[in-house]
Amino acid sequence: MKTKLVSLALLLMSAGAMAQMSADEVAVRNTIETETRAFHEANGELLRAQWSTKPYAERQHASLEAALGVPYVKGDKLTSFADAYIKTLKPSGLTTRVSDHDVHISGAMAWATFTQETLDKAGAVTRKQREVRVLERETAGWKIVFMGQQAMK
Repeated sequence: MKTKLVSLALLLMSAGAMAQMSADEVAVRNTIETETRAFHEANGELLRAQWSTKPYAERQHASLEAALGVPYVKGDKLTSFADAYIKTLKPSGLTTRVSDHDVHISGAMAWATFTQETLDKAGAVTRKQREVRVLERETAGWKIVFMGQQAMK
């Protein structure tokens, strides 16, 4: 019972924080959260739907250097990399916890910064990184055009 009350309190606090955000801020956070969830669920179609197809869309992460020789991929190379990568995805069973989330919107452009911890099935942190996303408002809603990740200790 105590666990249910704590969970309810956290849910209500989260709902209160979301209520203070603009509709665009909520939509930006939802796009980012959906992209992360789709990755962990190995839902390639949903994952891809969160990204813009603009030729300047880019992803940066040090781990890309081993596969690509550089720590970033963009444009057509991002699209073909994503196509190949999505074919290898398997549900991870992992979840994430986000803190220090900050969203800024200027017209049709938004950027968000946050710390994301990846948790295993037991709830232990397996990875912690600082992340940035840049999104553009498109006809279909907010889409990611840039993702950068930096590992943290």
